[in-house]
Amino acid sequence: MYLIGNRLSESARFLVCIIPLILATTITISQAAIADTVELMTGRCIEGTIKQQTAETVTIAVAGSDANEMAIPAGKVHAVVVGGKRTIINRRPTRAEIEALIQKAGTMQTDWWDAVPLEYPKTLDLSWAKPRPGSPWDPQKNIGQYIWSIINENPGKWKSGVRFLHHLLMVNKDNPLGLTQTMDALGDSYQNLLQDYARAAFWRRKLQSRGPLNFNGTVRLAECYWRLGSPQMAAEELAKVNRYASPMIVKLWSEMGDLPRALAEAEKLARLRAGGEAYLAAGDACRLHGQFERAIEFYEKALAAPQRRGHHGRLDNERARASIAAIRVFDTLDLSCWPRLWSPSDAWAAGCARLGAARSTSRRSTC
Repeated sequence: MYLIGNRLSESARFLVCIIPLILATTITISQAAIADTVELMTGRCIEGTIKQQTAETVTIAVAGSDANEMAIPAGKVHAVVVGGKRTIINRRPTRAEIEALIQKAGTMQTDWWDAVPLEYPKTLDLSWAKPRPGSPWDPQKNIGQYIWSIINENPGKWKSGVRFLHHLLMVNKDNPLGLTQTMDALGDSYQNLLQDYARAAFWRRKLQSRGPLNFNGTVRLAECYWRLGSPQMAAEELAKVNRYASPMIVKLWSEMGDLPRALAEAEKLARLRAGGEAYLAAGDACRLHGQFERAIEFYEKALAAPQRRGHHGRLDNERARASIAAIRVFDTLDLSCWPRLWSPSDAWAAGCARLGAARSTSRRSTC
């Protein structure tokens, strides 16, 4: 009995000593496994270790990234999760608030309206008539060519170009095709040139009320919703083109923070089209999320894939090589912060600011 009892007592003493060590190790591993998370206003989530949080910035050491740290402006952060505890930093606008912002923006003139003259060549055919096949490029006559060559390429003419398009709304009020083309051009100009996503969404929705948007219009409207702060509204719009595959969709899902969905869309694109554009899009998505080695793998796949015909294939290869070179240069740098991140909160705040500035001189636009 003594020996058995002695063995039992030794076993007990062993357990008394080892159990705290096991528990301590388990707790340490569990704590290490729970990464901190920064949730951006875009919907993108960044995991790692939050190093510092101030009223101005949130600094996080990114997990699984070749970059050291990201210093994110606090205004772009929706929430942080530290040790399993989630804290809201900035609330996202509700669907109703976004709807109201779009409606107000679309029915109020901008604060710069009166300072910008209405100017355009008097030789332009304002009816949007199509140029005759084989006719020379003439931006002094054809509206589409005027927009492409004169307005889009000259930032100083962006605002006057938008005012010109509003003039075309009145000119073409009895020309359904011309009115449709003008609304489409307004959506593009507000979105691509002025980054006024509320007004861009307004005109895309005006166009949508006249019939279903085409593929590009649908994806661009989804981007507007995301930029205004609603990933959910963006996802609902993207669901309308779910049967299509395009680098545009890969890019938007990536920017919205859903890398797995972006890569799934890239795989779908690779199955439907020969060439390296799907792998280029996948590489860009991985690069945006700091997964640089994975991005290089996709860029190398793009180089190995059959080229698209014409200059597009050459441009794909040039961009893939340039991207690989840029990543490898980046890897040699010792960065202490990430480049400035853009957030839909910028668009939301800018939209509200535009409305505030314009409220005193508001005049309703017509179509």
